[in-house]
Amino acid sequence: MNHNELTVLPFLGDVSSNITSLVHNRISELSMHQLQPYVSLESLDLTSNSISELKVGSFPSMQLKYLNLSNNKISVLEPGCFENISSSLLVLKLNRNRLAVLPSKVFKLPQLQFLEMKRNKIKIVDSLTFKGMDSLKSLKMQRNGITKLMDGAFFGLNSIEELELEHNNLTEVNKGWLYGLRMLRILRVSQNAVSIIRPDAWEFCQKLEELDLSFNYLTRLEETAFVGLGLLESLNLGENSISHLGEEVFNGLGSLRTLILQRNKIKSITKKAFEGLEELEHLILNTSSLLCDCHMQWLGPWLTDRPFQHSVSAICAHPASLFGRNVLSISPDEFVCDDFPKPQITSHPETSVALRGNNVTLSCVASSSSDSPMTTAWRKDGEVLYDAELIYTTVLHLLNVNFTDEGRYQCVVSNHFGSNYSNRAKLTVNGRTLISKFGTKTCAVTFCPVFPAVSRKNMLFLGLLDVLYGA
Repeated sequence: MNHNELTVLPFLGDVSSNITSLVHNRISELSMHQLQPYVSLESLDLTSNSISELKVGSFPSMQLKYLNLSNNKISVLEPGCFENISSSLLVLKLNRNRLAVLPSKVFKLPQLQFLEMKRNKIKIVDSLTFKGMDSLKSLKMQRNGITKLMDGAFFGLNSIEELELEHNNLTEVNKGWLYGLRMLRILRVSQNAVSIIRPDAWEFCQKLEELDLSFNYLTRLEETAFVGLGLLESLNLGENSISHLGEEVFNGLGSLRTLILQRNKIKSITKKAFEGLEELEHLILNTSSLLCDCHMQWLGPWLTDRPFQHSVSAICAHPASLFGRNVLSISPDEFVCDDFPKPQITSHPETSVALRGNNVTLSCVASSSSDSPMTTAWRKDGEVLYDAELIYTTVLHLLNVNFTDEGRYQCVVSNHFGSNYSNRAKLTVNGRTLISKFGTKTCAVTFCPVFPAVSRKNMLFLGLLDVLYGA
């Protein structure tokens, strides 16, 4: 019945087959009445029709296991529309439709194992959207233009093993939207706009075996980027803008077998960058931007001792005497540090303690033998402070500090030849101390009276502290 001009489901009498295909017709709606003769069906393919919505009662009670509604015009899924097939449905395909909103509780499909919603118009996935799908193994949502995954977006997918989110507009990976994915083995987030991997992102999906973050906007990998992924076997970071591989950046990835770093603009790789990757079998890396000074002397011998010579192309960009040469063809005594074109941190920010409400200044000083302009960014706990108040780029002012300002601060100085990172300075913020006849109290609530002003209101406040903490 494929490729006809059918506008409604035809009545075919007693259906002996458990498979019906009505692909490429003009069917515009589904109703319980039309489907009643087909209650014994196990597979129904309605790809490329004109169905625009699924209402409550679209399906009679039937034993349907496979339902393909791809390439229709569906923009509305009413909660309860799948209720009569929820006890049997295993595979649901809704690709190439017009879905923009996924209502809460629309997917109460406890037996469903495979769900596809590729090429729709979903921009935001709300919390608990997929709750009630305890058996789902695979979810595919490529090419939707998703910009935001709310905390708990996939909570309830207790059995999911594969999540595919390629070709969307996600900007970060965090534990909020990964919450509850304890059985996840494969995560694909390539072709997005990811620039941040939060330090604790993988807390709830530590069984991950394959992670694809290629074609994103990553520029730097923190030491915490992959903490908790001890079972990871394949990591794809190709086609990003990573310029530096720091010490122990892949620390904890003891099971990793494949690491893809192709088409980044890597300028420096520290000697301990690949430390701990004892199971690594495939390293794919190509860069022609390396700063080949004395700190890069180790790379050639390291590659020679491993089976990576044919999959790694490491070409020098500086100094001029080594420009265009592969590190494998350079003798150790040619890697020298006659100059330091990459910024060198000569003064690091210092750990400090401040009272709440005071101002704090952190500074770092960098120098370079190159005339390439230097820029500075400040990070707090590994995250860039985009709205920081800077003076001459290397001084950070924190005004009227609060407890939320506590953390570890670091400056990153960059130029054309690479970046360098200061030591981390820890900032501790203490509450103001109140003194009264009852003794010394430390402010432990949202507001603090300014010492030493003592008024009747302040004495009442002190009395409240006595009640809370004892005199």
